[in-house]
Amino acid sequence: IYYPMSINYTPKSIEIVSIILTPVSGSTVDLIYMFSELNIHEDMFGNGITASLVILDSLNLIKNTPIFGFEQVDIKFRTPSLDYFEHTFKLYNIENISLVKDRMQIYSLNMISFEVFTDRLTRIQKSYNGMLLSDVANDIQTNFLNSNFFELDTTQYLHQIVVPNWSPMETIRWCSNRSNSANYAGSNYMYYENKDGYHFAPIDKLVQTDPVMNYWV
Repeated sequence: IYYPMSINYTPKSIEIVSIILTPVSGSTVDLIYMFSELNIHEDMFGNGITASLVILDSLNLIKNTPIFGFEQVDIKFRTPSLDYFEHTFKLYNIENISLVKDRMQIYSLNMISFEVFTDRLTRIQKSYNGMLLSDVANDIQTNFLNSNFFELDTTQYLHQIVVPNWSPMETIRWCSNRSNSANYAGSNYMYYENKDGYHFAPIDKLVQTDPVMNYWV
């Protein structure tokens, strides 16, 4: 796709490139001309990126596609800085269905990252002997969530732990609360997802990373 550099952006403009729904069975559906609102939310204290789409539907996609709640949704857009955001979500809920006029209904599609969806279906019963907590987190992210870290900061001290039937993300968060950095003086790690991917990093590192705003009272 080619975008001419002559396009003028306003400070809050966002260019939606594509919103592709891939049903469990059947052909893909482009929702770019059917949505009226798109929300994408990053949370450093949450397990992953969440999103919601408000759809104006005159084709009765829920019945004709059909949409059950396990579909894949690929979203791509860019901001005035020309940075692209591409993310694959898993649809888990359809809500607020209402008829706005004849043959036109409106509803919300709620979505989560694939890793969060996998986490809700997975439990771990495994022991880790003499390992860094960063290596434990990496093993779980890779082998149980089928994902890779964008940022993984090495911890110090070897641990021996037994995971008692916890979910993968619950286990990684347990590790993050007990991690000490090999490169920074403080402890306490953050485990979160942003547009770049998943991070396992100490708070000391995050507060030194630009952009950081200083305030004086």
